[in-house]
Amino acid sequence: MSIYVTSPRPKYGAFQDSTTQTIDSATTAYPVKLNTTDFSSGVSVVTDGTNPTRVTIADAGVYNIQFSLQLANASASAVGDVDVWLRTNETDIPASSSQVSIVASHGGVSGKLIIALNYLLRFTAGQYFQLMWRGSSTDVTMPSIESQINPTRPSTPSAIVTVTQVS
Repeated sequence: MSIYVTSPRPKYGAFQDSTTQTIDSATTAYPVKLNTTDFSSGVSVVTDGTNPTRVTIADAGVYNIQFSLQLANASASAVGDVDVWLRTNETDIPASSSQVSIVASHGGVSGKLIIALNYLLRFTAGQYFQLMWRGSSTDVTMPSIESQINPTRPSTPSAIVTVTQVS
């Protein structure tokens, strides 16, 4: 007689946003929107009351959070700075902030940059996190780019977030 023990399947989620995200003020923090779920098991995105920004973890454990944000700066005269960090249940996570600088617009084309990072975090069941950002001016955006031709290229989401349970 054989006894098979199955372990619970790890939880995961893959999310993106198909809109251009903007800011109204350089002195305000904004949660990153995630309007599309690609894959999900035990990890979901729910609304913060206005937008889909809260990545909710169903089961306690350690999770790998990875993200990339498409950033642009339309200012022709100034570099644009962007800070990105994690917030869990409305509390900023210490030492989670990163800052990048985006070159100024040149030849009528916005300066562009992608920031991509990952974190390992421990969550309790039902806890959520938000990816937060702020720009140094309203010229800084997180653009979504439509598919292009010559050559054919797929669309570019403004934000991509993946979450994978590791223990």
